Amino acid sequence: MVNRYQLKGSLGRGGISQGSRAYDLEKKRDVAIKRLLPHNESRLRDAEFASLQREALALSRLKHPNVVELYELCEDENGSYAVLEMIQGESLETLIREGALTASDFMLVASQSLSALAAAEEIQLLHRDLKPSNLMLTRNDTGVLEVKILDFGVSKFLSQPSLQTVDLNGAIVGSVDYIAPEQLEHQPLDSRTDLYSLGCVFYYCLTQRPPFHGESPAQTMRNHLSKERPSLSRLRPDLPPSLCDWVLCLLARRPDDRPGGAKEALRQFHALASEELTEEKSASKSAHHFLPLAVVDG
Repeated sequence: MVNRYQLKGSLGRGGISQGSRAYDLEKKRDVAIKRLLPHNESRLRDAEFASLQREALALSRLKHPNVVELYELCEDENGSYAVLEMIQGESLETLIREGALTASDFMLVASQSLSALAAAEEIQLLHRDLKPSNLMLTRNDTGVLEVKILDFGVSKFLSQPSLQTVDLNGAIVGSVDYIAPEQLEHQPLDSRTDLYSLGCVFYYCLTQRPPFHGESPAQTMRNHLSKERPSLSRLRPDLPPSLCDWVLCLLARRPDDRPGGAKEALRQFHALASEELTEEKSASKSAHHFLPLAVVDG
């Protein structure tokens, strides 16, 4: 790595990996370097550690404008590392602290996020750790606003439903505010699991709060498993009731009560968007709002 990539600084450290800014001297571009932490630091089981290395390569098959691109998977004397597209933008987590999304902003974020998950569904790739900090807002070369989903680092490449990754102590790898009930219960996972997490992200985008947050991580987990879905229309009476119902459908306790997958959720969403557009035209409403995106390194 020393001969090709010039490290520029840290991008932070998670439970299983650490990231760095770098410059690709060969390709003349900024990149992000992500390296799995050593076993004793990540606490992943040997089989899970090896699986994550293999699965990182699966991301190279996912070419989609709303997913960060994996350029290559490499190895040196310190182990495996991934070279990824460097995203310039602002995370949803940072953005939502300043204010909840308007209805039109939400439609853009939801459409692009679901489109990315639908593409991942095509190759049976799960994210399993969707959260606001893993969704970035950026602008493409033509200035159009884009969502970028980051960090498929705990994803599973599936030929059948998979179980949640756990560390040596049996702890679940994932973010408790956005984790699906079946992940907490160590049940088989499929694309409906990511829909639940994305539904939690959507709720946060619209209300500035996760739907099941408790006073402690343990309480939050219990809320995911037993608490009734919170009201959305009460907090956002400006939103169409059908849109509020759709978001809450993603948060169904049982996977069978959610849309059948990302493609189905996207189809439902497009139907809602079309219906809303028709209503806006009939009421002569033509105003649109766009996110006040400040471009920073991400």
